[in-house]
Amino acid sequence: VGEYKLEFFDQIFLSASIRHDENDLFKNTNTVRTTGAYVVKDTGTRLHTSYGEGVKNPTLFELFGFAPGFTPNPNLKSEKSYGWDVGVEQEFMNGQATFAATYFENTINNLIQGAGATAVNLNGKNKIEGAEFEVSIRPATDLSFSGQYTYTGTEDANGIELIRRPKHIASLRSALTRFNGDLEVNFGGTYYGKQNDTAFQAVLPFGSQTVTLDSYILADANIKYKLTDSVSIFSRLQNILNERYENVFGTANPGFGAFMGLQVQLGG
Repeated sequence: VGEYKLEFFDQIFLSASIRHDENDLFKNTNTVRTTGAYVVKDTGTRLHTSYGEGVKNPTLFELFGFAPGFTPNPNLKSEKSYGWDVGVEQEFMNGQATFAATYFENTINNLIQGAGATAVNLNGKNKIEGAEFEVSIRPATDLSFSGQYTYTGTEDANGIELIRRPKHIASLRSALTRFNGDLEVNFGGTYYGKQNDTAFQAVLPFGSQTVTLDSYILADANIKYKLTDSVSIFSRLQNILNERYENVFGTANPGFGAFMGLQVQLGG
């Protein structure tokens, strides 16, 4: 890996990096990434953009299977992608509030996808594009709120929507610190919109159909209290609403969960 960064006048920030991967099973690859940002200090505005490339090799499960009846496909090719984004961040209320918007595009070649009892590379270019919006506000030094919304549109080379990628994802979070930072409380929830998936028929006649997975909301909370400088207790609550949901057809996910623990820091 090699990287080079440039900064001009504490306002213009540029970077470029290159990565070389050697692999005994798949082709050796070179990928690059570039970024750029421009800060307008007088208005609290930041403009940014980036371009990047990536390679994802097939996993052992995709190559050779994970259950009886799976047909291995050792001829799978590596996924190759390239993408770019452009966006703006704007501060308000003397830096207490921030609004950000970003547009992104990503193109994947040789996308790996399950096809019944095997895995295959999808032909042509598979495109992902969308926009992301984020708002954060800190009304007090010990209290903050943030919200985020992402719209994602996808299609394969035939114009068909890609599976397991919800169009709409939105989240809200809050954070509170008290007693000089000894108590930390975080609470939030994320909404995942409907998404398509493929349902395979396990008995004769074998076949598949596209199904729609329901939307769902996952809420969580984290509480941490520092007893001493080196000892803290914490609690984590997951899926507070006890949602029954699937992000893969036919695969259940954990319901409500509560965890408690003790954290001890040793040494300096």
